[in-house]
Amino acid sequence: MSDLLQPVRRAASIQDWTSVNDYLQKLLSSSDLPTAEILPLALQVLEFGDFQQRWDVVKVIPKLGEIAIAPLLEILTDEEADVELRWFAGGILADFQHPKIVESLVNIINTSPEAELTEMAIATLGKIGTPTIDAIAELLKAAETRLLAVRTLAQIHLSQTIAPLLSVVTDPQVEVRSNAIAALSSFHDPRIPAILRKSLADFSPEVRKAAVTGLGLRQDLAKELDLVSYIEPLLNDLNLEVCIASAIALGRMGTAESARAL
Repeated sequence: MSDLLQPVRRAASIQDWTSVNDYLQKLLSSSDLPTAEILPLALQVLEFGDFQQRWDVVKVIPKLGEIAIAPLLEILTDEEADVELRWFAGGILADFQHPKIVESLVNIINTSPEAELTEMAIATLGKIGTPTIDAIAELLKAAETRLLAVRTLAQIHLSQTIAPLLSVVTDPQVEVRSNAIAALSSFHDPRIPAILRKSLADFSPEVRKAAVTGLGLRQDLAKELDLVSYIEPLLNDLNLEVCIASAIALGRMGTAESARAL
């Protein structure tokens, strides 16, 4: 093992980060992985490497285990650090599940002025999944973070997100309503079709389009809920996109009634 550690340290000393990455990849194949010695070298690549070198070391760090969490969180929460560096650190944390990670990512959504970091935090929380849902649901309570919370919940694709999404389907913010409706449309839950039907009458064309698109995915309920009679009037909607979405939804129904409506 020392034979491999010597050249990787030498490469790091001259800031040859590409070679450091190559050596680290070889070290990963060892059955006796010296994570405590490898991690500082990997973090150097993350801190000082270019974009490609950082991208490559992202594949290494998660394999070093939970020992990587603390230094990654330190980078992520350092407001003076390079935005790209923080972006990479946050992305790596998607491979771990720890309350501090969720807390830090939620804090970024709440406070960061950097759109890149906010988007990264949303995506990372979505990848982590179930452990993040309660923390994200808390963001629904504040108007300024509600849309971000809905967009994050939409990426998780677990039934545990249905209840918090249902809580905002009548929110005053159009984007919140439309994103919640779109997210709910991916679930086959008995509470959702009635919400979608009601949203067909929303004053916002964004919401109407999301609702009719969602109902178009429920061909299985076409006859039971008489969906054609709800969707057909929207063929004459004042908004062209809603009209088109309605025609597509009816086309998906595949019934004699939907064919006549078209």
